[in-house]
Amino acid sequence: VVSRWIDELVVGQGFCPWAAPAKSAGHIRVVSSEAATEDGVITDLLAEARELPRGNLPEHDGTTGPTTVVLVCPKVRSWQAGWRGFQNFARFFELRLQGGQAWVQSEGVRVVSFHPDYTRCTILKPNQAIEVVLPDGQPTRARVLR
Repeated sequence: VVSRWIDELVVGQGFCPWAAPAKSAGHIRVVSSEAATEDGVITDLLAEARELPRGNLPEHDGTTGPTTVVLVCPKVRSWQAGWRGFQNFARFFELRLQGGQAWVQSEGVRVVSFHPDYTRCTILKPNQAIEVVLPDGQPTRARVLR
């Protein structure tokens, strides 16, 4: 299920600029977290981040393992309550992970978030212009397709 979701949504729809090159090189690692709390998820995320190679993806030689980790968190109950769960997850991502930027300096990684109820998000609208960060760290403009 997770692999199909990665193929069809994350890679297929281009939601994460790092996913397609990592997928084609066979460097995506999928991990199921046993954490039931946000603090536990932070611990698991940091442990996985520290296992990744340092530096930008284009500089990675492809011999040292995954360059992208998908951490599945099925046991955090506050994230499972439909739309309210999505809001709780979004709050965690923005506040605790600083919108994915919390460990850019200390660990050399960005966290990209996905939630099963992302399609119900009313923050992004079709055709809306947004700014995203490319794998080389450079910001660029993009458009929301769906």
